[in-house]
Amino acid sequence: MNINNLEIYQFLIKILNNKPKKINSTKMLIDLIETQIDKGEENFEIPVRVSRKLLYSNATGEVIESVQEKTVQNYKAKNLQQELDKTIDEQQVSRDFFSNLGIRPVICENATEGNQAKEFWMELQRIDNSFNQEVKSALVNDDANFKVAQPHIPANRLDIVYEKTKFDEIKISRRAKFFFNKDGELILRKPKGIAFMLYLVVGYISNWIILFSSILLFVMYVYSKSVWLIYLSFTYIVVLTLFSFSAHKNKYKRLHSLVQRRIIKAPEFLLHIDQFNADLELNRPTDFNIAKITEYYSSCPICQSRILVDYGDETYKYYMVGRCRNAPDAHVYTFDRVTLKGFFLGHEGFLK
Repeated sequence: MNINNLEIYQFLIKILNNKPKKINSTKMLIDLIETQIDKGEENFEIPVRVSRKLLYSNATGEVIESVQEKTVQNYKAKNLQQELDKTIDEQQVSRDFFSNLGIRPVICENATEGNQAKEFWMELQRIDNSFNQEVKSALVNDDANFKVAQPHIPANRLDIVYEKTKFDEIKISRRAKFFFNKDGELILRKPKGIAFMLYLVVGYISNWIILFSSILLFVMYVYSKSVWLIYLSFTYIVVLTLFSFSAHKNKYKRLHSLVQRRIIKAPEFLLHIDQFNADLELNRPTDFNIAKITEYYSSCPICQSRILVDYGDETYKYYMVGRCRNAPDAHVYTFDRVTLKGFFLGHEGFLK
């Protein structure tokens, strides 16, 4: 199987889009590569130059006419290169991808004089990689594409390494901000930790008190023989019962299991409406427990999509597993929060 320049650009787009928080440099890189894909259809070996102002305008949403040259002076090729190298180095699959190909994507810029506009473009440069002499010897040049044989990844390489998202990149709710500190931690034996547990206990008891009170009220309405009150209270009880059992199963029962399991998915009431994923773990560094909001992630070696930690099921008997966002039921990995390692749980034929 051969890989051409287009597939390399598409791979770069995937790993850049997988970043949980995209700064302007990341957005400029994505825009630069997408422009290369859109305008380089006839020959992907020819770099497409894009003005720095246009990249900055697309990244920030500002009108290009209002962007001043002094505003974008801090964005140089070396800054974009640092962000690109950092993105590649963060994920094992991307490091292996470019190491095996013997290629390094390089951001270039033109030398400017006077009022000449600064332009960026990307080049795919070969690197001297003694680890992959066999792969390098398979390089093929033709008129349209720069092709290289894609190395086969053996089944025992279907392992991943999990990483943690920085807490300042996780959006939490106002209630969570009240209880948890700036590092996303809550010491349970401190006043705020005790207040948090009391908050949960009071909420749990209140749910059932309201439910049983509603049932008692329904019985009273039955004896009153008021038909519309009976129907109204019955509907209210059904809805309230479903809500109470859902809260018990997905909120309170999961939080109770945190003591034993040491990690669960963070309950929705701790997260901002724009934050769709996070984890809540319980650490015991000394003689007391510390709850912490975090997010574990990795990159799928099969499809390069983002892997997030989720609950197991009847197929995968583990309590927590890593699920690929593109194929959550097929690309599944073990999760070890201590070693931060995971191994593929599916059939080894996925990478053949």
